[in-house]
Formats: sequence, structure tokens, C-alpha cells
Amino acid sequence: MLEFLTGKRSRPLRRRTAAALAALAALAAGAVAFAPPAAAEAREVAAGEADWGVRASFRNYITGPIAHGSIEARDGATVNDDGTFAFPVASGSVEPETGAASVSFGGEIHFSGHVTNGVPLLEMTLSAPRVEFADGTGTLYADVSSRSLSSGEIVEYPDVDFAVLDLSAAPPVVDGEAVTWTNVPATLTENGAPAFADFYRPGSALDPFSLSVELAEEWTGTPAVEVSRTTGLDPVDGETVTVTGSGFRPGQGVYVAQTADPQSAEGYPSSFGNAQWVRGGADDTGAFTTEVALTPTYTPQSGEPVDCTAVPCFLAVFNDHTDIGNRDQDVWTPISFGTGPDPSGSPTPSPDPSGSAEPGPEPSAGGPAEITDGDLDWGVKESFRDYVTGGIAHGGWELLDGATESGGVFRFGSGTGEVDPSQRTLTAAFTGGVRFTGHDQGDGPLLDLTVENVSVSVDGDTGTLRADVSSRSLDGGEPFEGEQVELAALDLSGIAFDEAEDLVVLTGVPAVLTEEGAAAFAGFYAAGEALDPVSLRVAVGEGALPPGGGDPSPEPSATPPASGGGGLPVTGAAVAGVLGTGALLAGAGAGTAWLSRRRAAAAAHAPD
Repeated sequence: MLEFLTGKRSRPLRRRTAAALAALAALAAGAVAFAPPAAAEAREVAAGEADWGVRASFRNYITGPIAHGSIEARDGATVNDDGTFAFPVASGSVEPETGAASVSFGGEIHFSGHVTNGVPLLEMTLSAPRVEFADGTGTLYADVSSRSLSSGEIVEYPDVDFAVLDLSAAPPVVDGEAVTWTNVPATLTENGAPAFADFYRPGSALDPFSLSVELAEEWTGTPAVEVSRTTGLDPVDGETVTVTGSGFRPGQGVYVAQTADPQSAEGYPSSFGNAQWVRGGADDTGAFTTEVALTPTYTPQSGEPVDCTAVPCFLAVFNDHTDIGNRDQDVWTPISFGTGPDPSGSPTPSPDPSGSAEPGPEPSAGGPAEITDGDLDWGVKESFRDYVTGGIAHGGWELLDGATESGGVFRFGSGTGEVDPSQRTLTAAFTGGVRFTGHDQGDGPLLDLTVENVSVSVDGDTGTLRADVSSRSLDGGEPFEGEQVELAALDLSGIAFDEAEDLVVLTGVPAVLTEEGAAAFAGFYAAGEALDPVSLRVAVGEGALPPGGGDPSPEPSATPPASGGGGLPVTGAAVAGVLGTGALLAGAGAGTAWLSRRRAAAAAHAPD
């Protein structure tokens, strides 16, 4: 539980169908934020019961003349007239149209027999069963403890996949708000056999499983959040604000936290701090109120402080761990501190420390101006970062030669070159690099990509991002090594050369992978794939970059930013178009099998 409150991202307790994001909701005036409406496919379960006897011959053996044992139903489970057991529904959801379901039950069944000197030689307890149904198959999980027939010790098997359920032989029957599965064939799994103290072999038939549920009334509210103060927050001590939610699902807990991560259709924030858990969720009207302490700097469990006076930050509301894979209640509200940046992500130059009101020299006067300093912010590709650090590649990244990172965006500094805003031309080179590694089976990483010494050239509305790139081929071929590879094509048709005193700033430049870049990327993506947008700022003449700019800013949204004074939200629909659609490889053949695929297959199945 604590990992959610301290900002460390962990695996959700159960997978659920994420809610589809709708069109961007209309924004109300003031600091009010809205979430997209929830998808209608998955329905919460209000009540229900599962009937299952484990295995009739086992029950008969326990209570028969050999074992002379007993069976006890506890914690809400009961014994049916035919000797099978009834387990009450605790929670869950069902998609009536597809038969997909995720349902947990209460109750516990204790078997014991062959009692010698007060100790049963045969003993098994099965509790907290749950089922996952999808695509015509199902799995029954349970917490099982059993006495080993060899050692005599009790062995725990928490949440073990105990039985496979053949749903093709017993499809669901939908009758109004009731959904029923009757006599679903069940067989013992490889992991279930030792949990059964190896009393039966894997593949042995178990008793059929039946389930009947009543669906809860659908919630039609639109989640919205109002924050008592969002701008001009105390830049030294921070402030405690009141957060009022409306339109949330009654009883569904949520987390309210401070984060620098932009809202993403792919998941909850990867790091956050100052979290509050609204444990009971909204009341029957869909409302909740809580207080959150917002601080200029917060430290997630990763240990790297995040300075919200230097990077855009948000107050995020999202489902708690019981439904954290569901994006239907995500609401992000931009916040800013007294000396912090505009929450839209646009850099705000610092005032002249000398106090002089005289403007600096125009960068474009007299043709191209020499770049004396600069930095470039680029995340490469968000879904690639998520894949590298996710549950398949189990990797990470390493910063090289002075590069920095914040919120998954890398900053390459010490810019040099020339810029002429009047002609929309720029040539700039930056130092630093980042190395991505993953799939290390002990002999070094099979996924290995280094990008360093990034440079950008711009002429009018087009540009090119180049870099020194080294990568390891996914099909075991020769490693790639290239200097100043044309990695990405830049589209500046909608980008302004913003000039502020001695600074020139380009923000959110769209980037797509080139043919040469695809080869440098070890064929992980095909040419034409969208990469993360590029932002840069350069100083000319006697200018210098503003202080407080040591950390890169998160990627800007493709949606026009809200004004800094209004505290308007960034909603899921706004970011859905610019973020990748998945953090993991498509298809079930992920993991080790993926490593042996040829380059073309890797490109086809790489994360979007």
C-alpha cells in the first residue's frame, strides 16, 4: 500500500480493461478539471455467489472411513446441500457482452484428516478465491496452505493459479442485470498440484465451477476536481490546498498527489509525492473532499527530488490500487508556485539580475547570431522508455557526459552554433547522451541503444535531428555505429521562433523517425513512427540561460495549453493523441520469445 503513497510505481493488483478516452470535455472557468467519461463495457458487480466443491472424491475421502476427517467452511463460505461450497462475491467487474470478468470472493474452506496425536497428517486450507475470465478461458486463483506429505510442514501458496476453467463449454447467460456461468469444467494446474500437497496430478479434473452475479447500477457521473488554489503557491514553504471532487464513482478510492508527469492514457504517474489516499472514495453523490500539502519540491520514493518551481507540475487524481489500471477517473490540474514556470511548459525567462530595464540586443539583428549556450529537451520516445523499464525488458537508462533527466525527458546542454530567427534558420550542437539497456540475461544487455551529441539543423519549416548512435541488433547481427545519424525529421510548420531578450526558444517540435534512424534504432521501430517532441532554447550574444533551468521539462501536450492564471486541466483526451498506445510489446509472445524474432518482427510488435 505504501508504494502508492510514496510515489513508486508498481504493478497493478489486477489487470482491467482501461476506459476509452472520450473527446476533450468542456472546461469550466476557474480551477476546475474534468475527466473523460468512463467506458461502458465493464460493469461493477454488486452481489453474487460462486459454487464449487473443489473435488467430490477428495471431500468423500476426507470424511470417509479412512481419513476420518472433517471439512469446515469459514469466513462467509457455506456448505451447500450437495456438499459443495458457496463463496460470496467480495468485488469485481464483468463485461456482459464479451464474458470477460475479474471477480474476487470471500470465504475459506479447511480440510483435515488422518489426525494423529491431535495433528492432522492431511490438511489443506483454501481461502479468498478469485477468477479471471477472458477469451473463452479462465483461471481460478486462491490462497492455499497445505501440509506437505513428505516433510509434514505447512507450506503457503499465496494467490496460486489453482485451476483452469474451460469457458467455451459453459458460456455466460445474461438475463437483465444478472450474469451466470453454470458448471464450467475445471482442471488442476501445474502450480495447483503442489498446493494440493501433490494429492492429485496436474490436469486432474476438479468439480465444475458455477458463478452468478448481479451487476451494479452504472455510474453516469463525470469526474471533476476543484482546487482551492492552483497558482502563485508559496515558493518557499508550499501551501495546503483543499481538493473537492464531484462526479466520481461512489466507494471507489482515489489517490490525490503532486506530480510532474503529464497525464497519460497509458497509466498513472510514474513518480509523485505528497499523496493523500481518499480511502473510502466518493460518497453516494460522487463527491469527496480532502486536503493536500503542495510543496515547491517533492521527493518520490525513487529519491530524486522534483523542483516544481523549475518544471511544470500538476495535482493528479487517479484510481487507487484496487482499480489503478483504469483511467476513467484521471483528472490533472496544473499548479504553479510564485516563481515557478507557466504550467503549460513554456519557459519563463528570469528578470535581469542587474535590475536594468534596457532590452537586450535582438538576436536576429545583422543576420545569424552565434549561440553561446543552450539546451535541448527530448524524451526520445515515451513508449520506448516505458518498455525498457517495464516488466519485460527489466532495464533502465544511464545518463552520459552531463546529460540530465526529469520526468523521462532528457536534457542535452552546452549548446553551440548559429541562429537567425528572422530567416527561421538554426544550426546547433549539444553535449551529453543517454544509454538504454534491457533484457540482460547475465551476459550483457540484449537491448542496448546509446544516443549522444545531439544536433539540430532548421531551415524554414523543416529540420533534422542528428546524433551519434550505437545500438545492438535485435536479431544478433552486427552492432550499429554511426556519427551524426539523421535520426528524426522535424516539422516546424506550426512552431514559432520565440525571442525573449537574448534567448531563442522552440517548443514542442514534432519529430518522426527517418529511414536512417530506423536502422540506427536496431529496427525497433519503422520509419515514419512518431517520436517525442523536441524543445530547445539557445542564448546568443552576451545572453545566458535563465537560472533554475537545470532539469528538463516534461513533454508539452499537443493541445493548446491552459492559461497560467486559470488552473485549467489537462485531460486524458488531450494527451491521447500524442502518447504511445502501449508500454509493452503487442501480443502474447512477449518476453524471451521476443528476443529471437527477426528485426522485422521486432519492428512490427514494438510498443506504439
